[in-house]
Amino acid sequence: MNYDAAVRYLLTLGRELAAPTQAAAAKFDLENIAILAERLGRPDRAYPSAHIAGTNGKGS
Repeated sequence: MNYDAAVRYLLTLGRELAAPTQAAAAKFDLENIAILAERLGRPDRAYPSAHIAGTNGKGS
């Protein structure tokens, strides 16, 4: 791959930001988490637990 080919390739990346897809429109909030928990039989209630998360909610 030469320089021009590499630049052309790099310019193709990130197109999903310019043209939103169904996946980009996905909603990530507690409502969806509650629905998932119900479908899984409420595993969060199986035993006492605590979720410790950082400022971005990623957990460690």
